[in-house]
Amino acid sequence: MTSRLLSAIAHWGRVTYAVLALLYALFVVYGSLVPFDFERLHPAEAVSLFRDVVSGPVRIDSRTDLAVNFLLFIPFGYFLMATLRTDARSRAVDAVAAVVTMAVGVVFAFSIEFAQLFFPSRVVALSDMLAESVGGVAGTVAWLAVGRELTTWLRGFSGERERPALLQRVLLLYSALFVASQTMPLDLTVSLGELAHKYRRGAIILRPFSFAHASWSAAMWDYVGDIALNAPLGAAAVLAWTTPGRRRHPLKAFALAVSVVGLIEFGQVFVMSRYADVTDVITGSVGAALGVVVASVLSSRPVLVHVGRRPERLALLGRLLTPVWLGIMAAYHWAPYNFSITPAQVTEGMHRLLQIPFVSYYLGTEFNAFTEMARKSALALPLGILLGAAWPVASTVTGARLRRVALALFGFALLCGIEVGQVFLPTRYPDLTDACIGEVGLLMGVWIAGMLTPQRSQKSEVRTQN
Repeated sequence: MTSRLLSAIAHWGRVTYAVLALLYALFVVYGSLVPFDFERLHPAEAVSLFRDVVSGPVRIDSRTDLAVNFLLFIPFGYFLMATLRTDARSRAVDAVAAVVTMAVGVVFAFSIEFAQLFFPSRVVALSDMLAESVGGVAGTVAWLAVGRELTTWLRGFSGERERPALLQRVLLLYSALFVASQTMPLDLTVSLGELAHKYRRGAIILRPFSFAHASWSAAMWDYVGDIALNAPLGAAAVLAWTTPGRRRHPLKAFALAVSVVGLIEFGQVFVMSRYADVTDVITGSVGAALGVVVASVLSSRPVLVHVGRRPERLALLGRLLTPVWLGIMAAYHWAPYNFSITPAQVTEGMHRLLQIPFVSYYLGTEFNAFTEMARKSALALPLGILLGAAWPVASTVTGARLRRVALALFGFALLCGIEVGQVFLPTRYPDLTDACIGEVGLLMGVWIAGMLTPQRSQKSEVRTQN
């Protein structure tokens, strides 16, 4: 039963999207009610307060908050519509399902806002309900526009077994997600007055390396992070959208990658909550160049043949680099290394470590929450790749499953260890939520390593009778 369910989920059919819709709905509810400071309220009073909010004027206190609520409901509308209509081909029924999905999205949005009345720290606003409802509509329309084609692509992605083609799909997926993430939370403007105000407050920086970082180490981490995040764009420029067995010329690939980096930064000029910095173009171009060089070298046939013949060397390299990357992660999360073991510090640190998940993200801005979540998962991704390469897939199905579980638990323990180290740092904020977010990136890295590294053929443990 379990294996059939997992197989159905992996197929990217209705079961897959139903699971995604349910999980995402739970995530939305959780994020909308955290920190769960419940306060009893008489139902009649709650209805009266909610009626006043709904009948009142639409006030937009924060354009960023409005954009976040809009974006929040796009996946819900998309997943729900996909649950109803994947692998179905009737336009008339599509229209009916779309209306139902939009209606469910509106009811869901209003229900969440009503529930927030019982949590004093949450603000109930008509603008939030409208933005969420429109987001659900946008998600529904997105599925009608590209849903079937995207499902076909995802099925090809999950079923791909040729490593060059799979690597191309992985790089394309990363590039698309990276470009989208750099324009979040989509609080866009084309007003010259607002753009001038953004420039005056220092959010548009035209002089390279002029941003005032808290310290030189913070500046170095920022620059190195930009280089690392943009390197896959260079690799994608070499390998993606090329004929099988071929790759793009390094100079052409570099020009393409740098163009994308420049367009991303130019687009951030019009996102009010984003910094547009010429320095990011420079560091991003360095990262793109690094990606072009690495992809050009590693995709050459002699290198691939050598790796294929000596997979144990790749495993050894993974085992050597795993502690190196773990040390880099610890150095990043433990800076400025002002450790303190006083009882007051340990008590405060443990209180932060064990608080309700995602409370720290709620207390900050939406943009900061998104940035931190992306950074935590991105830092853990290479760790997952190295762990996956260090311990190759076993030759039996059971061994492969045990390996995945062991790597997931071991990786999570490492991430938790980094968070525990922050307990003793007065200027850091330990939070098990960060370990959970990092685990997502780590598992993705383990999966990528399993797809791209040489493997022994897996054998069934059922012996045939002679």
